[in-house]
Amino acid sequence: VAGSLKALEIARDAAEPRQTLLRNSELFRSLMTEAGFDLLEGSHPIVPVMFPGDDGARQAGQIAD
Repeated sequence: VAGSLKALEIARDAAEPRQTLLRNSELFRSLMTEAGFDLLEGSHPIVPVMFPGDDGARQAGQIAD
């Protein structure tokens, strides 16, 4: 329990890292959109990049290599 309470305290007091994560996510989203990628809407740090169509999985795999 003490470990969980400490983790919650750290998360609550971590304003600067949260702001950095938000700025990085916004930058990633803007650069990916500018590059023509299809992104799901939202303002959270996980930015889903969509690869639609029958060839989407192959395209995603090629980019990941």
